[in-house]
Amino acid sequence: MLSRRLVGMVEDHADQLTRGLIAELKQDPRTSEYSKFSNEEIYRRVYKVYHDLGEWLGREAEHLAKAHYTELGELRATEGVPVSQVLYALIRTKAHLA
Repeated sequence: MLSRRLVGMVEDHADQLTRGLIAELKQDPRTSEYSKFSNEEIYRRVYKVYHDLGEWLGREAEHLAKAHYTELGELRATEGVPVSQVLYALIRTKAHLA
């Protein structure tokens, strides 16, 4: 399990982490559909994950994750984003913390 200190650091630096990931998603050919979204749209989604990491790792994590990613998947499907790009963006969101 991640330490509270590490989780706190991620939450405290959510803005900086989010801004760095936006640039990656918009430049990577494996997430080319993300270039059509505004930075603000991507920012809202990613920032929530980073900022609320402690909550996501808590007891209600499964419920929160299911609701968040169901909504995200439905939204991206209506926008025509291939599931492969959505999944890769999620992988990059996690990997960006390393």
